[in-house]
Amino acid sequence: GRTAESIRTILGAAGMKLRKRVTLEILE
Repeated sequence: GRTAESIRTILGAAGMKLRKRVTLEILE
C-alpha cells in the first residue's frame, strides 16, 4: 500500500544520491 510506495520513493531518492556521489568520485 502507501507504506511500500513511500519506502520505494525514499530508497529511490537515496539510490540516486549515492549514484551521483559514486559517479562524481569516479570522474574525479
